[in-house]
Amino acid sequence: MSVPLQYKARIILSLTAKVIPIMKNKVKGLKWTTSGFLAHLKWFDEHMQDRALAFIIGAGASRPSRIKTGAELVTQWLKELHHREDHAKQELQTWATEDNLGIKDFEFPRAAEFYPQIFERRFSHDREEGYAFLESMMEGKEPSLGYSILAEILSNTRHKVVVTTNFDNLVADALAIHAHVHPLICGHESLAGFIRPSMRRPLIAKIHRDLFLEPKNHTDEVQCLDTDWAHALTRLFEHYTPVVIGYGGNDGSLMGFLENASIRGGLWWCYRANGEPPQRVKDLVAKKNWKLVPIIGFDEFMLELGNNLISTFDITTIASRIEELGQKRAKRYRDETEKVQEQINRPEATKQEGIQAVRLAMQSATEQPQDWWGWELKARAEADPAKRELIYHDGLQHFEQSAELTGNFANFMRVIRKDHDEAERLYRRALELDPNHTNITGNFANFMTVIRKDHNEAERLYRRALELDPNDANITGNFASFMTDIHKDHDETERLYRRALELDPNDANITANFAGFLLGCGRWNEAREYANTAANIEQTKESQTFAEIEFYRALLAVQHSQSPDTYLKSLKSLLCSDFVRNSWSFDAHLAAVAAYLDHDQRIFYRKLADAILDDAKLADLELLPEWQAIKALPDI
Repeated sequence: MSVPLQYKARIILSLTAKVIPIMKNKVKGLKWTTSGFLAHLKWFDEHMQDRALAFIIGAGASRPSRIKTGAELVTQWLKELHHREDHAKQELQTWATEDNLGIKDFEFPRAAEFYPQIFERRFSHDREEGYAFLESMMEGKEPSLGYSILAEILSNTRHKVVVTTNFDNLVADALAIHAHVHPLICGHESLAGFIRPSMRRPLIAKIHRDLFLEPKNHTDEVQCLDTDWAHALTRLFEHYTPVVIGYGGNDGSLMGFLENASIRGGLWWCYRANGEPPQRVKDLVAKKNWKLVPIIGFDEFMLELGNNLISTFDITTIASRIEELGQKRAKRYRDETEKVQEQINRPEATKQEGIQAVRLAMQSATEQPQDWWGWELKARAEADPAKRELIYHDGLQHFEQSAELTGNFANFMRVIRKDHDEAERLYRRALELDPNHTNITGNFANFMTVIRKDHNEAERLYRRALELDPNDANITGNFASFMTDIHKDHDETERLYRRALELDPNDANITANFAGFLLGCGRWNEAREYANTAANIEQTKESQTFAEIEFYRALLAVQHSQSPDTYLKSLKSLLCSDFVRNSWSFDAHLAAVAAYLDHDQRIFYRKLADAILDDAKLADLELLPEWQAIKALPDI
């Protein structure tokens, strides 16, 4: 049906009358308050499950991490150029002109907008010098609070995308520091094809490349976004709604892309409340009907955002987790170093080619200790117990307040020197220095139950140690042994052993002790399974742990009416070596299999058990014809 011309005019006028006020409202609604924006993001997070947020991060976000912004770098480079080239001794603002710099349309008040041109001018004689400058500026910088919270959001929500013009690694570093999932880092346009809208892990898209991959700084490089990046971002922004933080829009690449992009759901552009965004940004936001959001700063905004997006957000736990992870990493590093040191210092290691060079390297690396652990390594490297004791004394003269070195000295005096009074004094001194040290508390608990037979105090110490660290597998396993040996509480013992193995399934000592517990309970098949597992785990074949494993396997073989010869030959080889003995008891295990042993076997296995626990008893074992008849394995 046709409409008469006069009516068409009326309709057009009517529509125009309605459109104009709406456009005015749009212009007025371009700027949101921070609180209103955060409330909207909370609603978005809860109700727009088919979409997620993508964070567009610029140099302003890295300022709290002590990395200079583009504007600050421009000022520094202009000052350097001015110092080198101003022969007339003019003021910087007077000298820095379009003519002197050779930069078209340059104006000093808008200097930050000319970042790529000024970078190119400053490092025109040597591009590599520019890269070296950026590397040195970012070296050693740590992620600020805002990046730490961003890492929490990327790891604990569906909002997993960061698009950045920055070259730094602050986002990835924050994820690593907090031990979150490793991100996919696309630091070069050649990797853009790996970006998918559906991401299982955080994505960091560095559209100006990574710091070490010839980052884009020159005018021609940042003038236009690479085609691969444009395709990747177009796909991403169909599913991710961008939030811009710390980006000034001073490049042609990302800014040019945004000016031509059609982004489903719009875009929010955050800027510092004590300033104004560049006119180009304001024009773009107005044109696209996007939103401007004034914020106090990156760290402050991320703090509020984390509180809105993460249901379990607790800022205090972040610091605790960093501290705990740092302690765990330091302990793992020390444990691995000490394990290597122990292995290369074993007498049988001399058969290995090149081992002497490794020993010399370790000796050289510990010759001049700089901290308590250096003295500990130096002490461990000394084979002579008397000389090792002197090293501990010297170390404590330098680090008398070290609870760790004092506690390790206590272990040495207890296990090697058998000076139990001095060991107890050292344990108490160590706990005086650090009452909350988990390992020292657990070791003192072992001492009190095994040496002093003060089981009430030992139990108090075990419980205190597990209160300090409920996830310590070693102490949990030791407490399990205590509960079966002292309280005969087999249900609690099994619970504790299973908890310890849940915490560390690859601990040979805990696995062996659980096998021994099951053997003592007459649970033969389970005991054999765990004994075999422990044997596979234990890499140090000249140790009391491995001796216990072979002893259990020998007893289980007899119980199953099988030959124990393989395990006895292994023990014959093992008992000829010099391994450290610790206090233990095989009474429950021998009692459990007593019905399967004849009179002579009971005597034999009793003397074998005694020799495993005390090298002074080896002579009694060697008098037995049964032991004499066993041939040692050539290599255990």
